Amino acid sequence: MRRNCVGLAGPADQEAVNGLRLETYSAAPEFRLLRPDLLAWEAHDPSCIVLGGWDDAGRLVATIQCRAAGSAAHAEAMIGASVEMAAACFPAVVMGRAATAPGRTGRGLNSVLRWYCLTAARDVGFRSALGLAYQGAPRMRTMEAMGYNLRQPARVWDPEVEPKVPPIVAFLHQADFDAALDYLWPLAGEQVAAYPWQGPTLSLPLFEKMKAP
Repeated sequence: MRRNCVGLAGPADQEAVNGLRLETYSAAPEFRLLRPDLLAWEAHDPSCIVLGGWDDAGRLVATIQCRAAGSAAHAEAMIGASVEMAAACFPAVVMGRAATAPGRTGRGLNSVLRWYCLTAARDVGFRSALGLAYQGAPRMRTMEAMGYNLRQPARVWDPEVEPKVPPIVAFLHQADFDAALDYLWPLAGEQVAAYPWQGPTLSLPLFEKMKAP
């Protein structure tokens, strides 16, 4: 059993990951969950890399998903919103499905997972990072300070949720990865030390997804 660490989630974590996603998304103030079934992660799905964070009791308390998009159209299919980015911005790492257990929000665990995702994306050569956020969400301020470009998409068709506030496509150019990580480190560094990476590295599976998204 993993304790006080982060790492790659595997088949044994599937139920915990899906339960945490459902709990978090059902209570989200930014949208109404329409299709809980579409949140489910199948651990053997080759398109997804799922990260987890475990507390001192071995409970999964945070998770995020990384996928690789080879084009704007590919990214649009992943996030259910229009993506206006140049071809030179791809391949892009798409981060999503972030969830943190009630009572653990605001402690930086999600920032730890994002720090590992972005570090690996930089190391293996992704040209950008992107994801879907919601206007007014607390992390929007952090993302903007990190250098993310924030754009309201022209079209949204995500079948999973009905937005209550405008969704925002956030993307970060490869040239800004280092500056973004430098900004994030003071916010996440203490927690990165408290929740060290355990198990196989993220870089290799992310590199494989980049080469064959």
